[in-house]
Amino acid sequence: MADKTTDSLTNSEVVKQGNNEYRRTVQHLPAFYRTDTNQRFFSSTLDPLVQKGNLERLDGYVGRQDAYTRTINDRYLSTTSRDRMAYQLEPAVTYTDRDTTSINPEDQVKFTGTYDDYINQIKYLGGKVDNHDRLNKETVYSWNPAIDYDKLVNYREYYWIPEGVNAIEIDTVGPSVVAEYSVVNLAKGAYNFGHRPGENNPIIKLYRGNTYKFNVNAKGHPFYIMTEPYKSQVAEDGSTSTLYNTGVTNNGADYGTVTFTVPLTGTPDTLYYQCGNHDAMYGIIQIRTVTSIAKIDPEKDIIGVKNYSVRTLDLSNGMKIKFRNSLVGTDYKDKEYYVEGVGEAISLTDVDDLITPGSYSTETTILYDSKPYDTRPYAKAYYRPDSQDYITIKRDSLDQNAWSRYNRWFHRSVIEETARVNGFTPILDETARAKRPIIEFDSGLALYNHGTVAKKSVTLFDTVTTDAFST
Repeated sequence: MADKTTDSLTNSEVVKQGNNEYRRTVQHLPAFYRTDTNQRFFSSTLDPLVQKGNLERLDGYVGRQDAYTRTINDRYLSTTSRDRMAYQLEPAVTYTDRDTTSINPEDQVKFTGTYDDYINQIKYLGGKVDNHDRLNKETVYSWNPAIDYDKLVNYREYYWIPEGVNAIEIDTVGPSVVAEYSVVNLAKGAYNFGHRPGENNPIIKLYRGNTYKFNVNAKGHPFYIMTEPYKSQVAEDGSTSTLYNTGVTNNGADYGTVTFTVPLTGTPDTLYYQCGNHDAMYGIIQIRTVTSIAKIDPEKDIIGVKNYSVRTLDLSNGMKIKFRNSLVGTDYKDKEYYVEGVGEAISLTDVDDLITPGSYSTETTILYDSKPYDTRPYAKAYYRPDSQDYITIKRDSLDQNAWSRYNRWFHRSVIEETARVNGFTPILDETARAKRPIIEFDSGLALYNHGTVAKKSVTLFDTVTTDAFST
């Protein structure tokens, strides 16, 4: 086609060669430029782009041939090589541009390369591709040491306080409380909340005037707040919508945050969370009004929650809290707790469980009037963790190992925030400041020759009495 000369005096855009017709872009040039050189150039560059389409119908699958749903009758399109047949559309490298501009991120795929392209590129660069196992074998691996990286890197922000920080009193369930729950779909036909482990579609209690954030990660199960539990979002008689949108943001997300600021007035006493795709996947939301006698239930209101705030206080790891006795049950009265797990699942560790009766502690006697009244027992000797320990374990470990009980590292921000809430000026003792990186292992690690769940502390060990019923 490129060797056939063109008559520069004719203006035919379509040239016939046998039974075929070809469109010639060179004919759009002035006659003076219709040279054999230009003809060859245009025929090899622009002419293929302007030819008539020649469609071929293809009927078959492209992709993996080892899918569980494949049947013997499924037909796959043939390819030009064995490798392309074996790795059809198999991804090897994918680059994603993360969307951080909204609460419902929509990440954009910027580049993807298939496995056969990856192999061909290595072959082009001179690599050996005969043995794919050898080619892709790992020579390095990522290692998670299960430690707190902040204490390792920002150790100068931590202080060793043997008695711990002062306690902050939690005296209300609202209003102005902000709680953040994680919501997933672990069981068939059920929502599961992080602060209610082992329960499917649990009944949850919310208070008017508080804000609740539901961090939903349940693809295919849109999380709606409704007045009646119907996935159709329409009342049974078809007259009205069942969606409850007052104070609700992002209602119906299956991946993202549904925020519910419960109005002080006008909210029904009962609402529902309902899956938009499954009728039976729903639970009850009890709406209550905050009163002076409204009880705090730490096990259902705080423990397991991702984040928890009350008034201007955001709970943070290392804080020590206590509850007003009139607002909690007997299990939490007259006790103080360390907060851990903020951002994942909050845990409360009883301060009384962190005793250190070991040879590595300092035996101390509390002198009269040396501490504020009713904060330490008078004239009672106890073991005080004076020496800084740079290899330790988080305080909330269930086995209550010696490292967890001895751990007294606290971040500067916790000390300052505790002082602000309690109304005094913080005093930072620079001699108690960490001087080198702190290695603090995560809680829950299996220790050699050690139990996994601690028993209650022994208060008295008697080696004299032989008859337990003697006086």
